[in-house]
Amino acid sequence: YRLLARFYRIEADEEMLEQLTQMKFPQDCPREMAEGYKLLQAAVSTRDDKMLENLAVDYARVFLGAGIINFDAAYPYESVYLSEKKLIMQEPRDEVVTFYRSCGVDRSHELSEPEDHIAFELEFMAYLCGEAAEFARQGNVAKMQQSLNRQQEFLQKHLLKWQERFCNDVLKYAGTDFYRGAARITGSYLAMEGALLNDEAMSA
Repeated sequence: YRLLARFYRIEADEEMLEQLTQMKFPQDCPREMAEGYKLLQAAVSTRDDKMLENLAVDYARVFLGAGIINFDAAYPYESVYLSEKKLIMQEPRDEVVTFYRSCGVDRSHELSEPEDHIAFELEFMAYLCGEAAEFARQGNVAKMQQSLNRQQEFLQKHLLKWQERFCNDVLKYAGTDFYRGAARITGSYLAMEGALLNDEAMSA
């Protein structure tokens, strides 16, 4: 989840590219995810002096709508995809904030983006995963299950309601294999997580 969040929080930098270059990409995974890893691996393995500049331009165009008319971009906010007005800071954002607070998570004063930015939603899932892992380490099965239930609820009520359309827009507008790969990995991973958590909830 933290890797996925990093794709969308800010444009790629040298540190991120170096980490991805050294990363061993999974082999045994769903086809769409594997295709994403192939695109990402190909992108970072052939990087040159202009790659960071090209990725920054692509990030600005795809996620910020820079230089684009008619608002044709993959704006990374739940409100844009789920509200009637297709604007930021709408009701979906308020619902996300309420969910965060119900789990003891509140807005950092350092945040400059609305809380329903996809990077923040993915980081919240990472937080819940860490919480569940800690409860498992402690042997607190009830608390661990509660955290897993929160993960499933947040995916169903929020991320899974809009991530497919968002990822499809990234694929539509991205000019680099780097961000096309990121979109494929994101969509496939979230779908897989949703299915796993649903199975877990049914067997609990």
